[in-house]
Amino acid sequence: MNKLFLIASAILFGIGATYAFKNREQIGSQFGQTEKSATTTGQASLINLESINEAVDTYLPKRIIIADSGAHVFCSKHLYGYEESKNSAQVLAYLWTYCEEYFLKDEAVTMGQGVSFPIKIFLKIQNGKLVATSHEEPLDGEGYANSIRKMFPEGYAVEAIRGYDINKFKPS
Repeated sequence: MNKLFLIASAILFGIGATYAFKNREQIGSQFGQTEKSATTTGQASLINLESINEAVDTYLPKRIIIADSGAHVFCSKHLYGYEESKNSAQVLAYLWTYCEEYFLKDEAVTMGQGVSFPIKIFLKIQNGKLVATSHEEPLDGEGYANSIRKMFPEGYAVEAIRGYDINKFKPS
């Protein structure tokens, strides 16, 4: 049973990693994102589309769904864009995220919880590397649209309020 779980986890992780690696440039250019660097020296090379994607991809599966013991979380995302603070001490990434939890039940890979929503992620440079430190999610119900307008710049907020077709994500 443990071998099957490990094999299934490795296969799912490999497929997701391969997709992300093969499509990293296309994903950025498809949505008008180009590599953006900080204006301050020393940190300019640390803030770019690749480092933002890496930091977000590390953060999402650990912080969006708190998985049950033995379960694994896989996430996909659509990056609307990002902004750097004037002194490049912080980066704000605006995206749509879709995460699912998987676990073994009776020797079969089974889907657990899943979420899909817009999110703002806070990133900063720590020990010479860009890392995601926290995030902000929109409110549920009546406060949903207004909370997105407060979280996101106007152009990204309009897109996020419309939602994102999760069918555009390729399975990870």
